[in-house]
Amino acid sequence: MSKIITTIMTLVLPAVVLAAPLGDYQFKSPAFNGAGYSSHVLTIENQERTRQKEQADKVQAALDKAAADAKNTNLYKFLSNLESRIYAQISQNVATAMFKNNSCTLQTGSVCEGSIDYQDNVISWSRTTNAQDAGCSAAMSTCIVLKVADPTVKAVSNPICGITTGYTGIYVPLESFTMPGN
Repeated sequence: MSKIITTIMTLVLPAVVLAAPLGDYQFKSPAFNGAGYSSHVLTIENQERTRQKEQADKVQAALDKAAADAKNTNLYKFLSNLESRIYAQISQNVATAMFKNNSCTLQTGSVCEGSIDYQDNVISWSRTTNAQDAGCSAAMSTCIVLKVADPTVKAVSNPICGITTGYTGIYVPLESFTMPGN
């Protein structure tokens, strides 16, 4: 009899155990249970983006530091100062050439034009009496147009206002600009 009870128990006991529920178990990872999965994916993406941005910022900071260190040498400071003085001398020479021998005055008989070619940049000047087309105010009737041609920009004439693009222009009104000795 005990063998029969043991056999019955062996057959009934696994059926009871297999039928028992697992309880309230849920996966904690949103990747498995689906609850909050989009927030989980966004968090991971934000962490990756932040990490990549930090790495890019470190690389940029290193490049900026190297550039600042290169500009902080005595040689760079010397060359920068020398270049500035050379450009100042060139601009002084252009201004001197413009008004040499009172060439650019209100007198209509004076010759007021010239040009300088400096490193593929053409700097030219001339007197104009069509002040509005030249860019001077309507009150000024005569001015000097100083043009610096940019070799990288194709010069194109605008027939409406007579201005040529591809140049940087400086307009000096002669009525209000007099040289000593005139």
